[in-house]
Amino acid sequence: MIPLAGSEFVNDVAADSAGTMYVSDAATNRSYRIAGETVETWLESSALQNPNGLWVAGATLVVASWGPMTDIATFATRHPGTLLRVDLKSQQITPVGSGAPIANFDGVVRVDAHYYATDWTGGRLLRISDSGEVATVLSGFSQLADLGFDAGRRVIGMPVMSDNRFVMLRLGREADRDVIRVDAKPD
Repeated sequence: MIPLAGSEFVNDVAADSAGTMYVSDAATNRSYRIAGETVETWLESSALQNPNGLWVAGATLVVASWGPMTDIATFATRHPGTLLRVDLKSQQITPVGSGAPIANFDGVVRVDAHYYATDWTGGRLLRISDSGEVATVLSGFSQLADLGFDAGRRVIGMPVMSDNRFVMLRLGREADRDVIRVDAKPD
C-alpha cells in the first residue's frame, strides 16, 4: 500500500514511459507523482477542475476533469469539465481546444490524432480533436466509467457501472478511422 498524504478521492492512474505514475485526486484538485519509492504531491491547482481521468502522451499529462465541484457529496459542479494538458516538466496547464465545458469526464485515452473520453453523467463516449472539436461516438449508457485501450487490437474497453456490463469498441485504422464496431450495445 502506498499512502497519498492528504488525499480524499483518489481516482485514476497513468504511467509515463519511464514508469513514473501520476494519480488524480478529484476532491482536492491534486495530482500525485510516484517515482520508485518517492511519493509526492506533484501538482495542486483549482485549474485542474477536479481531475478525474489521466493519460500520459509523451511529455504531457492529459487530464479529463470532472468540472469545478460545488458539493463533493453529490459530485455537483458549477459546469461540466474539459480536457486539459499538463506539461510534465513545467506543470503548465493548457486546455484542449478553447477549454469550453464538455462533460463530467471519467476517463481518457489518446488514439491516433484524437482523445476518447467517457462522459459519466451523460453516458457517452466522446472523440475530441486537438482543436477541441467534440463528436459523440457512443451514447445511451448510464454511468459510463473509466476506459482503457488495447493498442495491439485497437480496442477501447469501458465499464458501464449502472448495469455491471463492459463495452468494447473496436476502432478502424487511421486510413479507415470511421469503421467502428461495438461488441456490446446498450439495451
